[in-house]
Amino acid sequence: MNLEVELIAGVVKGGLPPAHLPSPRLIKIFIAGERDEFSVERKQLLEVVGPELQSIYDDMGIEVLLVDMQYGTSKNPDTNPRLAEFFLEEINASHRHSRGCFLLLLAGADYNTGWVPTKFEEETFHALLGCCSVLNEYYVQDGRYYTLKASR
Repeated sequence: MNLEVELIAGVVKGGLPPAHLPSPRLIKIFIAGERDEFSVERKQLLEVVGPELQSIYDDMGIEVLLVDMQYGTSKNPDTNPRLAEFFLEEINASHRHSRGCFLLLLAGADYNTGWVPTKFEEETFHALLGCCSVLNEYYVQDGRYYTLKASR
């Protein structure tokens, strides 16, 4: 039985991948925190700590990747609520497909308003609506959920 057929058969049966397949060789470390704080610390992590970790794991054939979650984002990424979903999808994918997945959260003293949730379950939305009727202006019902209007 070839490898592709074996993988498909395992998935159909609901099992784990065969043990003889090579394990993932990537460790991802996500760096998160307020964009305007810790610029020096982020730079040190990426330029000094990352290469140092890589040199430690080189002998084991493992790649270490540090990902600054604010790198390449707009001036104020908090204005884009879908960016949080993208970050979480990336972390979940890494958790599923890499050898290790870590989140390094840099917590400081300056905080902005956070991301607006893009989706609420109906029950949660109605509970919040009792305290904040302005939500009707920003969310529209979509089946069992209320989703953030795209035009806002």
